[in-house]
Amino acid sequence: MSYGFYLDNEASGYAVRGNVIARTEAASVFFHNGFGNTVENNVFYGATNSNTTTGVLMVQALGNYTRANVFRSNVVAFSADVPQGRLWNKAQWKRGGLAFADSNMYWAFDDRSFFDNGNLTALGNWSSWTSTYDQTSVIGDPLFVDSAHDDFCLKADSPAFGLGFDALKVDVCR
Repeated sequence: MSYGFYLDNEASGYAVRGNVIARTEAASVFFHNGFGNTVENNVFYGATNSNTTTGVLMVQALGNYTRANVFRSNVVAFSADVPQGRLWNKAQWKRGGLAFADSNMYWAFDDRSFFDNGNLTALGNWSSWTSTYDQTSVIGDPLFVDSAHDDFCLKADSPAFGLGFDALKVDVCR
């Protein structure tokens, strides 16, 4: 099982910024008992979710510890055929575990109807989710330079820049 970022055992106060995480087999992000972590301005590409029944991105709340985590200005692109079809984990979901999620760009590169899935998030489908989180986030093609060859830089006209995403350093993009 592989995770992109696994903030484990009360890891708190971390800033995860400016990374490319590609093809994880479990979840791109895992918050485990931590608080006050910020995950921003990252590219999460092609999580397969092949080794878990949770989600492409996951918030797990054990006890009362996971709280006040932030997920903003990220680009999340994946295949719509991921098992379970979830962006956020429902198991052990605790609303306070994720204080803020917004200004993100999401893209299911083979099926936009994926976002109508009632199990998409802990709160239901995309419409239900955006009543609380990701209110200004968008579903759309982030316009990677050449994702087929692992160049996850964004083209100059990417709509992600309008959401506050900052261009990644060129050496991180490949």
